[in-house]
Amino acid sequence: MPELPDLTVVAEELVRRATGLTVLEATAPTPILLRATPAEVSALTGSTIGDTRRRGKFLLIPLEGSDGGRRILAANAMLAGRFWLVPSKERVRARTGVRLRLDDGQD
Repeated sequence: MPELPDLTVVAEELVRRATGLTVLEATAPTPILLRATPAEVSALTGSTIGDTRRRGKFLLIPLEGSDGGRRILAANAMLAGRFWLVPSKERVRARTGVRLRLDDGQD
């Protein structure tokens, strides 16, 4: 499990590299890892990412929809979870819970 200082660094990097980007596509390659329906995941498409923050063992990623609706993606890395920011053309890694394709060419 990532330690709290590690999650703080991840949150800071997401603020630096993802805030203001738009989600072009949202998928759940391994849906068993989520507590969301496929419709809820796909509803993230078109959202703009806000400033990510850490609360306890969770990363909270605010998303503002094009319709003005607001959502928060709460992510817990659990024991062996990872957060990746990679070029969109990179293959989906095994056990990826959520993949957000961003408008800058990253996932």
